Amino acid sequence: MKKIIIGGITLLFTFAALPTVAAWDVTGTYTWLVLGTYSHDLVIGTQNADGTFLGTGGYPSGSSPYTNPGQTPETITGQVTGDQITFTTTYAGPYNPGYSVTVSGTIASDGTMSGNSPWEWHTTSGAAQEIETRYAEITSPNEGGIVTGTLDLAAYLVDDDQDSVQWAVRKGTCAAGTNTVFGNVDGFNDPFNWTYDSGTGMHEFTAQADISSWEPGMYCFIFNPREDSGEEDIRLTREFEIEEEVTYKNHGQYVKSQENKKEAAQSRIGMPIKSKGHTK
Repeated sequence: MKKIIIGGITLLFTFAALPTVAAWDVTGTYTWLVLGTYSHDLVIGTQNADGTFLGTGGYPSGSSPYTNPGQTPETITGQVTGDQITFTTTYAGPYNPGYSVTVSGTIASDGTMSGNSPWEWHTTSGAAQEIETRYAEITSPNEGGIVTGTLDLAAYLVDDDQDSVQWAVRKGTCAAGTNTVFGNVDGFNDPFNWTYDSGTGMHEFTAQADISSWEPGMYCFIFNPREDSGEEDIRLTREFEIEEEVTYKNHGQYVKSQENKKEAAQSRIGMPIKSKGHTK
């Protein structure tokens, strides 16, 4: 069974809006048996990203081009969602032209298919290919956002097994091993949350930092889930700005924390700042 890997994709939706996608690529050639007696050919030629597919077939199997009495070519349309498959076959004749039936079933771990709707059926040859969908997104902070006071980091990974994660915040760069100020690499071991739901494959990351003492400027959050053998590396980055915290008063007046954190000055726009009896 071949695995098809989709890696490093950044998708613009929240955790709650994750779509249901096809877990299997069903393109290929099959033979499927109905009620243990009636054997059909099935060729699925195209499958779209949403799991819909088109194909052709014929009855009985192995009798292409299915033009004799008691034979018929078939037109196939269907959809695969997760490990569930549904398809409709329509007979062209000469046998029973216009007859149409929709069948549904499940794709097993080895790629074989079977079901009991509207009657028992199963594939006797051919196998679907598993699609390994692996993607991630940084959800906080916003790209280019301005952060003061507290930095909230959030990201997620969707994968079919549990993975570890490396992450960092670096000042002035997204480059590896440079100017790290927060994270779990380069000698840092800051606390973070990393949860995994085996039912959905969802890994959720959060971390928080008090940045009141960090120097103003550009910072970069790097989110790098560890990959298994054969998987694509995912390394996402998010640049943001840290500004000196300003507490605004009424009508343009403000109190601004000084670098030594020991004094505050009060001023109006266009007026000198006075503090402790001297003018700056």
